[in-house]
Amino acid sequence: MAQRHLDLGWLRTFDAVGRLGSLTRAAQELGLTQPAVTYQIRRVEEQLGLSLFHRSQGGSRLTEAGEVLFRAVRASVERIDDAAQETLRKARSGDPDFYRLWFCCLLADAARGGFPSPASQGRSPYRGVAKS
Repeated sequence: MAQRHLDLGWLRTFDAVGRLGSLTRAAQELGLTQPAVTYQIRRVEEQLGLSLFHRSQGGSRLTEAGEVLFRAVRASVERIDDAAQETLRKARSGDPDFYRLWFCCLLADAARGGFPSPASQGRSPYRGVAKS
């Protein structure tokens, strides 16, 4: 049987709860409701078959398994954020390699009959980057 991969949408939620030690504070930081945060955390716990937090009225503490996962998630979220910032920096600086890669992706999408890209509609696909 093929291995099921986890839905990765929970990464930021798990990261926030792990850092802040509170479902409520994580919900506030993420602009979500506390029940939505609780649902996401429970769903990943069900998928893994592990409890990731010790819950109490004073907050949520990571279990041993939660600590292991948190270290990996924290490092991953930081790398993703760094990569996004680097991508934006290159796009804003007019880096020719960035635009060559971007153009190749547009061509590949067009060859596959993909959806019209923002660029073909006169918009930049990257927020805050002006189309020249």
